[in-house]
Amino acid sequence: MNATVRPYDRIGRYGGEEFLMVLPGCDEGSTGALCERLRVSVANAPVPYNGQIISFTVSVGATVATPSKEGDGVACLRAADLALYRAKSSGRNRVEFGPV
Repeated sequence: MNATVRPYDRIGRYGGEEFLMVLPGCDEGSTGALCERLRVSVANAPVPYNGQIISFTVSVGATVATPSKEGDGVACLRAADLALYRAKSSGRNRVEFGPV
């Protein structure tokens, strides 16, 4: 994941299999492009394990904080979480956006 983001973006484990990325200065288009690059790079990087090749996919829930909403981190997390569950329920291995 670190190879996909810019040097000043931040990635951290949010819980279980969930990660949180903070992408300063990104609008929906650039966020979507970055998330799509991440999705494709994970899908194209199978991992050898115990004599087998294991493939992974990524489901992404994203949102963009607008200047009027940037102080409401809880609303951003909620919107991204709902988008993530929509991505999972719509077939996985996709990027979905949620409004703040």
